[in-house]
Amino acid sequence: MATASALPGAAVTTEALIRQAMPARDPAEMTARLGIERRHFADASDTVASVGAQVLRAALDRAGWAPESLQRCLLVNSHAGDHPIPATVNALLEAAGIRHTCGGVDLNNACTGFVSAFDLGARLVATGVDRVAVVTVELLSRWIGPAQPRSWVVLADAAACCLLGPGPDGAGLVAADFGNDGSRLPAVTLAHGAERRVTFGVPGRAFFDYALEGMLSSAQAVLGELGQPVGAVDWFVLHQPNGALFDRFLSELHIPADRTVRVVDQIGSVGAASAAYGLARLLDEKPVQPGDLVLMVAVGAGASRGAVLWRA
Repeated sequence: MATASALPGAAVTTEALIRQAMPARDPAEMTARLGIERRHFADASDTVASVGAQVLRAALDRAGWAPESLQRCLLVNSHAGDHPIPATVNALLEAAGIRHTCGGVDLNNACTGFVSAFDLGARLVATGVDRVAVVTVELLSRWIGPAQPRSWVVLADAAACCLLGPGPDGAGLVAADFGNDGSRLPAVTLAHGAERRVTFGVPGRAFFDYALEGMLSSAQAVLGELGQPVGAVDWFVLHQPNGALFDRFLSELHIPADRTVRVVDQIGSVGAASAAYGLARLLDEKPVQPGDLVLMVAVGAGASRGAVLWRA
């Protein structure tokens, strides 16, 4: 497996955003509550396709794969890419210099999207597709503003790519669990229309509870399928919408902090890119060895949840 990641645009502090959108609030107190110190907002010239091509090319270079050898590209995004029709993956592949040799598709399952696409990519590999890219690009800053303070101070932009292919005996997908519950809509919404904005439709406490319940449910289902306790897992990649939820999940499952990576404090809440970026960081910074078990868990928009257990 090879990965690459990127934070497009300039870094913006939570303090600056609080002063702009919530002048009556204490910036230091809000920063501590959110667990987010800074994040990146993409430049106006950045697109899902251009940022995606950047991380795809970087991952291909790291893996030593020729671009034309890639067989499938799954582009994950929560806000319909650069345009709903045609699929943005076409523009991404063109920007990466790949024509005719690779099939591609856009995928959306809100913040659960990367874990969902990883599951699909691993199954493609298991059925004979040798080289698969999962590219995740979120430019959520395009759909927020200071008039919506709640989303303005947490959402941000990030991208990551993960290349999947055949590995040693025993490597690959071990177990997976997914679920969707439309009765909880609209917890988080980006609707069609001239004034598209990400909005939260439930109180923060309810959203926190939804997210925690969903992540615990999928994680426990995967561990139950494995028939092993959480201690049997070597590494954890967790969706991180804010610092408090990340810490609570670690506490609930008794996960040691050195078995994962905290990214939310430096990148904010970046949708499906949270787990994708976290995986790239984990593989870069931690001593993951062949045969290690990696559990990835995410929830999306209060409606979807998913977890995959993968053996390196």
